[in-house]
Amino acid sequence: MKQNFLLLVFLLTTLLTYSQEKKFSIDANYPIPVGDNFLGDNFKGAIDLGLKYRFFETTNFFLGASMNAGILTKGSEDVNPANPVIGPDTSVTAYVFQPRLFLELNQESMSKLHPSLGLGYSFLHFKANAFDFTDDVNGVNVHISLAYDISEKVYIQAQYDFIKAKATGDVKDVKYNTHINILKFGLGVRL
Repeated sequence: MKQNFLLLVFLLTTLLTYSQEKKFSIDANYPIPVGDNFLGDNFKGAIDLGLKYRFFETTNFFLGASMNAGILTKGSEDVNPANPVIGPDTSVTAYVFQPRLFLELNQESMSKLHPSLGLGYSFLHFKANAFDFTDDVNGVNVHISLAYDISEKVYIQAQYDFIKAKATGDVKDVKYNTHINILKFGLGVRL
């Protein structure tokens, strides 16, 4: 899974280097799961990589598509005694994939600020190291972000993702299991 992820990032980066109109951007973020939910209580962020393509422009807005892929971890030392979901010698890695459409504000009066709103679908794949365990959680994703231009090509950004996950199998359909919140802070480059 990690090899496929790295191959995808490499291929997308290679394709993007040929863009000349700055419709593409790529960013690296630090994801922070937050809130009273199974992800916020049990996982830590590792990395999140994003790719954006603006395919339509008006005087006030950009419309585009984006994809984020991230990794969250839960080490054996991160077991929550109040909620020991897995054993103390087990670590779990969560792979997060978030394709979406987004609308970005394009105002001349705010040339350095770029707020955007996105809607997509998130796929979370969990894999434990100590035994043969995998699980998948999917759901609708609402995305809000604010980017600030440091230069013509480089920007910093803050993002918030809300994922309304589907409860499947033996998982109870309660907010703790279905409402996921992730904050991301990062740096990006327009290509």
